[in-house]
Amino acid sequence: MTSNINIQKVTQKTACLTHWEFRSNAGAVMLNNYVVVIDATMKPLAARVFRKKVEAQFGVPVKYFILTHCHSDHAMTLGEFKDTCIVGSEQAARKIQQLKKTEWSKEGLERWKQEKPEDALWLEDVEIVIPYVGFNKRIVLHDEGRSLEVMYGGGHTDCSVYAYSPEEKVLFAGDLLLGKAFPFAGDETVDPEKWMGVFEDWLSLDFKKIVPGHGSVVERDEVEKYLLFFKALKKNVQDVISAGKTVEEVVVPEFYEVPEDFMWLKTGTLRGFYEYYKKSK
Repeated sequence: MTSNINIQKVTQKTACLTHWEFRSNAGAVMLNNYVVVIDATMKPLAARVFRKKVEAQFGVPVKYFILTHCHSDHAMTLGEFKDTCIVGSEQAARKIQQLKKTEWSKEGLERWKQEKPEDALWLEDVEIVIPYVGFNKRIVLHDEGRSLEVMYGGGHTDCSVYAYSPEEKVLFAGDLLLGKAFPFAGDETVDPEKWMGVFEDWLSLDFKKIVPGHGSVVERDEVEKYLLFFKALKKNVQDVISAGKTVEEVVVPEFYEVPEDFMWLKTGTLRGFYEYYKKSK
């Protein structure tokens, strides 16, 4: 697996790992005297190697870790950064605290291994860690004239945050945006209105590149594309609800194709929008 862990240079002082094998992306930005990692894939070995490579590339240690949200494909690698300052939203900290007692307890992880034997090996390395610093609005890390802004957004989940490097003009989106792929809006706390508000906020920022939660690095126009899709899907969902029809009758606006193996993602997104707007009608 380590042969696939090749660090991609995004700008002079930002990097990422986007290989599909690791379930989710990893991002990093160098300030001056330290590196901040933003998510680090789902698998501890990949996170461990990613950390070593970015520290070698930038020549300074990782001091902060930013968790964009509490989903397992992002939160399973916090143990590899427990010696750093781990930052996440207050909502994410509470959710992981709950999960640590249930699905992510020792017994819960054993059930996971039994249900998905292909995950058993890497799950042996997982250490569930709760973010040390929680926030609900905005945190800015400063280091000798350079900074990283971490903002609460909500939307994809009620604990979603993102990070912005104004000097490098790079946005680290978490799962608020997937690189050239259909979004997932199937979390029970999804809020499409907050999500679209995040897109609007992004378009007011000066950035060129986006490191998404999954998929390839994209540019600013991807945000505009996502926002148009969300607005069109909202309208179609509201039309179906007003007509008393079911979620299966929602017309999906033209967007990225969904592979057959990931049809659950599309189904979850349609249901997430449908349930949200049905409640808010």
